[in-house]
Amino acid sequence: MGDYSAVNDNCTLQTHLFEDRVMKMSYVDIGRGCSVDSMSVVLYDSIMEDQSVPEPLSVLMKSETLPAYTVFIGAPANKR
Repeated sequence: MGDYSAVNDNCTLQTHLFEDRVMKMSYVDIGRGCSVDSMSVVLYDSIMEDQSVPEPLSVLMKSETLPAYTVFIGAPANKR
C-alpha cells in the first residue's frame, strides 16, 4: 500500500479465493494516493496504480489493473 492511500469502511482486500476446491493466494498492490471506497472488493493479483479509485460497491476482479488517475465503478469495475 502506497503513501497517502485510504482503505474505507467495510471494504475488502481479498488476498485469497477458493476456485474449483483449490485455495489460491496472492498480493493486492495499491499505489500512492489511492482510495478503496466503502463496500468495494479488491481481489488478489490486482494492481491499483497511483491515485486510482474503485467507487463504492465496486469489484476489482483478480489480475486486473486500474490505470493511474482513473475512477472505476461497478461489478466488475468499469471506467467511469
